[in-house]
Amino acid sequence: MYSVEFTEQAETDLNRREHSKLVKGIEFYLLMLERVLLEIRNMDDAQLHDAKSLAYIFHNLPGILRCGFDEETAEETYEVIRSRAEYFGLSKQIEEWEHRAFERIEFEQTQKQLQPT
Repeated sequence: MYSVEFTEQAETDLNRREHSKLVKGIEFYLLMLERVLLEIRNMDDAQLHDAKSLAYIFHNLPGILRCGFDEETAEETYEVIRSRAEYFGLSKQIEEWEHRAFERIEFEQTQKQLQPT
């Protein structure tokens, strides 16, 4: 059991290092917020606790994005989101959304490069 947990943690750390190469800028956080709102919209009444947890994790994000955003703020914001997600047991879900956000950013950047100028 310990080796499985270690393997999962090692994989999570590897994914974080890979994604940390990409800038977690405003676009990343807007995509994350978009996913959160979609998830909350699709929840039923029995999932009210999860909806409240997600709201708690992300409620400061719009204000942070409005008040100036640099690399340091991006990393601080990321760490707060990750620690809150861990507290509420939502780390895996947040990781999935991060992965999707990075994939979408990469896809859109590739599409922009392929467009004729």
